[in-house]
Amino acid sequence: MLSRDEWLQRFRTGSLTKAAYETPTIYAGESMIRLIALVAFLAPVALAQQQLTDWLSDYREALRVAKETKRPILLEFRCEA
Repeated sequence: MLSRDEWLQRFRTGSLTKAAYETPTIYAGESMIRLIALVAFLAPVALAQQQLTDWLSDYREALRVAKETKRPILLEFRCEA
């Protein structure tokens, strides 16, 4: 199996053989770095959205706030036995 750099070089020069048409190897370390970077980028966004949600338990109050802010209401019905 060709390394990523070898594969790119052969692809650019047009000297790939049939066996070399396999995708280049991506090493576990490289994938892990990308995953950590993605999580580090998205974590603050998720935390910020979580802190902005104020749940109301009174239906009439929720309806009043929804009309003022022109937002829909999410109703959750539970049956605890």
